[in-house]
Amino acid sequence: MVFQVHPFKLTEGDIPLTKQLAALNERFDQFSALSTEQFSISAPRFASPQRYETTCPLDPLTDPTKQNVISISFHANELSAGLFDHFALNVLVSLLTDGHSAPLRKTLLDTNLGTDWSPNAGHYTFGQTAFVAFGVQGVSEGNEPLVESEILRVLNEVAETGIESGRIEGVLHQMELSLKHKSADFGTRLMWKTMDSWFDGVSPMEQLEWTSRIERLKNEISAGPFFQNLIRKYFLENQSRLVLTMRPDEKFDENFKSKERALLSERVESLSEEDKKKIVEEGLALLAAQETPDDISSLPTLTVKDIPVKGETHATEKETIGEIPVQWRIAPTNGITYLTATSSLSGLPGHLRPYVPLFADALSSLGTKTKSASEFEDEINLKTDGLRGSVSISANHSGTFPKRPLFM
Repeated sequence: MVFQVHPFKLTEGDIPLTKQLAALNERFDQFSALSTEQFSISAPRFASPQRYETTCPLDPLTDPTKQNVISISFHANELSAGLFDHFALNVLVSLLTDGHSAPLRKTLLDTNLGTDWSPNAGHYTFGQTAFVAFGVQGVSEGNEPLVESEILRVLNEVAETGIESGRIEGVLHQMELSLKHKSADFGTRLMWKTMDSWFDGVSPMEQLEWTSRIERLKNEISAGPFFQNLIRKYFLENQSRLVLTMRPDEKFDENFKSKERALLSERVESLSEEDKKKIVEEGLALLAAQETPDDISSLPTLTVKDIPVKGETHATEKETIGEIPVQWRIAPTNGITYLTATSSLSGLPGHLRPYVPLFADALSSLGTKTKSASEFEDEINLKTDGLRGSVSISANHSGTFPKRPLFM
């Protein structure tokens, strides 16, 4: 099924968004701006690379010699310097780790040096300072130095050779599509995206300027070795880094509980009688508040009368292209075309049908006769939002029952 597109208009119900914003602006103009408060600070940076080792619970279901975790974390950009480097590092980390073509994935996961990325892997922020971590879990005992050297080797290699332009265009294409997708939680996601760094001093309007950042990134890439310089600045020449190694310990839970009991005992013994009385009073007050029925009269409510008896419908058109029946549905999709193609599995032998769901899940990772899995994935990212397969038994497009499974 293909959706064709009409110009998309920002509205809420039948009221144009511009009128709503004008009404809000009229109310907000009555208030003056508050002085900026600092909610977070920058993380102190290391003068030289640091190392730290710790332990974790032992997984009894896997080989105890293959449960080590190792990662290299770098102090990266400061949010106070603007969001462009933050955005560019997000793209760079995606290019290095996501997909079959990602150099770190091919080196660390495809070679079985590790079973998956470490929990701290990625680009994230704590306060004003952002961090980038590359690491894997499921590392065999003795392979920790190899993982560390391979991460640095790949970063050095990419800093010299660069990244294929097709992969960069594919990642940017995916980002641009994600901004256009209409979904029921679009407003909520937008709110959380702006709040993510608002409390760290970043303007919410700057957070929303995705298009300008994408355009600037394209210009920076065309002007020179942008990502190579980014790797040198934030990784290779950055001495503020931490190499973390975590090893399984069969007594981890026992030791953890023992430390908790000792800490609790120490805290209790330090309390005065007045402190204990206050804790009891606050606990009783909390219990009373939790047991008090909520006043729901002020909450917005929805009744059956508010729900239309007849749902919204969109006209469909049917035609045949060659020998293939096609159904078109016209809907406002913000410039995106969606396609669903079905194929009959009537000729598939019965003993192979149980494996069709597995085939559907792996479809976009199999490659083709002329392209490897990584090349095929790059083409998918460059030209679509993704290809997904599924198996369904249902009425077909003409309303008759095919009495056979369909591959979609």
